Amino acid sequence: MKRTKYFFAALLGFSSLFLFSQGEFVVKLDKASNGFTKVTPPIPNANISYVYPEVRAYDEINGRFIFQDGPTSPDHLYSIAVGSGTTIANPAFTSQDGGEFEFDNSTGTLYGLFRATNTSNYYLETIDPITGAHVNVSTASIPNVNTCQGSTTFDEVHHKYILVSGNNILSIDAATGVLDSTVTI
Repeated sequence: MKRTKYFFAALLGFSSLFLFSQGEFVVKLDKASNGFTKVTPPIPNANISYVYPEVRAYDEINGRFIFQDGPTSPDHLYSIAVGSGTTIANPAFTSQDGGEFEFDNSTGTLYGLFRATNTSNYYLETIDPITGAHVNVSTASIPNVNTCQGSTTFDEVHHKYILVSGNNILSIDAATGVLDSTVTI
């Protein structure tokens, strides 16, 4: 019985090393087989813990996956070429710089929400994926935003940044950063 316990403990130790080991790479999904193949070896020099759903976007124009890495200090805004897995850029970028990423493929613009820590107001911003620089689209804050956590999308036809906050669907004009409609759900 004692040998079995030690064997079981050792097995758990080895399996936890396997389950929690890190290796970040680009994969290509095969819908027919429900399988995947690695496009590249692990992304070099990446210190990525995990990627939250609200801090990632896909740029169809340039074929790059843009995301903020997990809780490392400082965070980085990665741009990875999906065809090769090459890191295009990874400037410093913290969660205070923005989140809730949406990419407008019709204009080539990455948008996000910036939350001012001193007022808790939200602003629509544009973000440069190469430098990490971000600029508020408007000086007016967006009313009625408390949290959205991944509940965003972008209307490329009408250029609207859309998010769900509480019981409301908010539509923000991407050119002006101003809330143009609210629908209660």
